[in-house]
Amino acid sequence: MRLDTVQQLQTLNRIMKDQLKGRKVDRIMVCGIAGGNGLEYVDTSMASRVYGLDVNPDYLVACEERFPGLAGVFKPVLADMTDTSMDLPKADMVIADLFLEYVGYQAFTTALERIDPRFVSCVIQVNQSMDFVSDSPYARVFDQLDTVYHHIDADSLIHTMKGQGYDSVYSSMTTLPNGKALCRCDFERKTNTHPEPHSERKGRKTGRE
Repeated sequence: MRLDTVQQLQTLNRIMKDQLKGRKVDRIMVCGIAGGNGLEYVDTSMASRVYGLDVNPDYLVACEERFPGLAGVFKPVLADMTDTSMDLPKADMVIADLFLEYVGYQAFTTALERIDPRFVSCVIQVNQSMDFVSDSPYARVFDQLDTVYHHIDADSLIHTMKGQGYDSVYSSMTTLPNGKALCRCDFERKTNTHPEPHSERKGRKTGRE
């Protein structure tokens, strides 16, 4: 995905940099951490914990080896988000880049209920009538992807997240050299509103008084 004709890895790296710097949060969860692309931008002066979630234990070991500067901050989480019985740690922010296509809306939103983040930042791929996996000499590695692939689009994602209590607060589109595009969608959990205390309402004049 680093090929000049694709540049997906480089683009996701730039997006991850912006995602990590966009919010001052203490605990971050990166879903589908893979090799840790973008972890170099973690600001340890603000984040005390970064959870890297993946189903592949080799990826998690690789992340720890590649980023020794995050020792004590980075915590690998070996988990399958589609398994609703698994415990997941709490986090203030969830980053899920090209991840929803693997787990679908239902598994993702169910997991969010357990993680309980205030902020969620997702990147989804706009295929524009093309295959999800970009054409390259290595594409055959992903031949079985169609067995787990879920179609995700921005409008449906925004609608789904709204139903979970999250407002859409930011979106952007980045076109790749091969004609595909990456759509970033950021969400913030709605602030609960509480009725004004009775003691503050008492004695307030109205139009009838």
